[in-house]
Formats: sequence, structure tokens, C-alpha cells
Amino acid sequence: MNISIKWNGNPKSIINKRILRNGNTALFMAETWRRLVNPFVPMDSGFLANDSTSISSEGSTGYIHYVAPYAGPVYYGTRMNFQTHKHPLASAKWDKAAIRSGKYKTLVSDTDAYIKGS
Repeated sequence: MNISIKWNGNPKSIINKRILRNGNTALFMAETWRRLVNPFVPMDSGFLANDSTSISSEGSTGYIHYVAPYAGPVYYGTRMNFQTHKHPLASAKWDKAAIRSGKYKTLVSDTDAYIKGS
């Protein structure tokens, strides 16, 4: 028995078109990353870490917006006057700290499970 498979494009482009360009997947990834990064976000009242965050997606890109007026200075460490009693892992550039701790692996596995389940 002979089997022939013909792709209508290379597998990577098919995956990108069908899965990664799906706004639902991008939104899922942004929401998941926000949850994984949250313990690294400096916290006092919770406004920066929780209440001033919005999630959105455009095509294959998900966005996490920290809209507190002081988010930028805290993120870049120009206002490092924060305590770690509520979030012991808190740091400037909290997304980079989450990556260094291996949280991206959880993002990948959670996204894989989401894609397989959708």
C-alpha cells in the first residue's frame, strides 16, 4: 500500500494560520502569562498587580497592559521602593524574572493542552 500526503503549504505556516493566528489562543496565552507573572509583580495595595491590568489580543499577539500611572517606573526599577511581604518574588522587570524562574515552561505546556483541547 502506498500513501501520499500533500500539504497545502509547509506545516509551520499551517499551524500559524490555524492555531497561532487564532485570537482565542493569543488571549489564552496572555491570560495565562499574566497569572504566571503575577507573583513577580510588586504588590502593596494590589492595584498594579490586579486591578490595573487588562488583557487583549490582536490576531496572533496577546497583550498584557499594566495601566497604573506608576507601572512604567516600577517595571524599570526607577521606583524600587516596594516591599516583598505580599509578593516575595516581586522584582523590577517581572516578566524577565518569571522567565528566569522557568514559568515559560508552564505557559508552553498550558498552551499545548489548550490547543489540543480546542
